[in-house]
Amino acid sequence: FSATGPKSGYAYTDRTLVAAAGVPLSTGDADRAPLFIPVPQAMLEAGAEAAIGVLAALAARTRDDSSQRVTLSMRAAAMMSAFSLPYYADTPEQPPRRGQAKRSVAGVEVPSFLSCRDGYVQVSVAFGGFGGITTRMAAWAAAAGTLDAGIAEVDWNHFPTDDTARCAEQLRQLADGLRAAIATRTKDEVGQAARTHGFFAAPLMDMADIAAFEQYRERGLWLRQPLVDGVSVDAPAHVVRSDSFETLLRHPAPRLSEHTHELLAEVGLSDTEIQALFCHHVI
Repeated sequence: FSATGPKSGYAYTDRTLVAAAGVPLSTGDADRAPLFIPVPQAMLEAGAEAAIGVLAALAARTRDDSSQRVTLSMRAAAMMSAFSLPYYADTPEQPPRRGQAKRSVAGVEVPSFLSCRDGYVQVSVAFGGFGGITTRMAAWAAAAGTLDAGIAEVDWNHFPTDDTARCAEQLRQLADGLRAAIATRTKDEVGQAARTHGFFAAPLMDMADIAAFEQYRERGLWLRQPLVDGVSVDAPAHVVRSDSFETLLRHPAPRLSEHTHELLAEVGLSDTEIQALFCHHVI
């Protein structure tokens, strides 16, 4: 949390920081616990913001020859990564309810995950200060012939307006146009279009995509893992690469029940008791 203010002395973990940023409000199913990213998201966001702050401080020092001090809040950094999520309550008596990872404007669901020729892609449709992203994406869909040019010219920086019915129709046409444009393209083609035209789109990678991703292999994600009978496979070694330690795979993945007897013996079961568990199909 920030160095000053009412929460400056709070203890924290990455999960509490992400929760304090409001992200769980829009993740997972409404009748289940929220979903969290399995890597330290708030910490990574804070690291990126700190790097930007240091670069700005260096630029200021070069310009003014004056020293700089950079401080930031991990919670604020986590909130910046979720800029597109709405946080509000109608009244104090009606707190916001989780939206099952969906967001709607003017009663229309904002497109997020769309089907493409070889899987799915995630797109970012944003409004207000980030409306330019949507403007460029709409222009791309209009050029592809799947969206009316008039929708591409909507002022997404000032969307939605008080005309709810008109906004709903505009957003519905935008969603349909994007869906049609993306459906005929591959993940790579959508990604290339995003880079060329300046909007946000990312592939949803399956295991085959991850295995073939050259950047992961170049960064040393994979280590060769021996299995039984002389077979070996590539196994993921680590999420973050560091010069301070080396990840080693010392043992092959165990076969079914390979170590069960030894583990149960360690907790005090006799050979007869372990055999009985096997005979009665408990294990």
